[in-house]
Amino acid sequence: MSKRPEDMTLEELTAYQEKHRKQMEENREKLRQRKTRTHKMVVIGATVAKYKP
Repeated sequence: MSKRPEDMTLEELTAYQEKHRKQMEENREKLRQRKTRTHKMVVIGATVAKYKP
């Protein structure tokens, strides 16, 4: 069972916040990568549709 942030010591809270920051940054990076892939697929699809009768 995990402690609530209100019950943590300063060191525990700092470690908890750092872990959360890392998770959030990883999630933001995954989102950027997903948006890049989606955009690439839209561009490729538009190019194919342009030349396909």
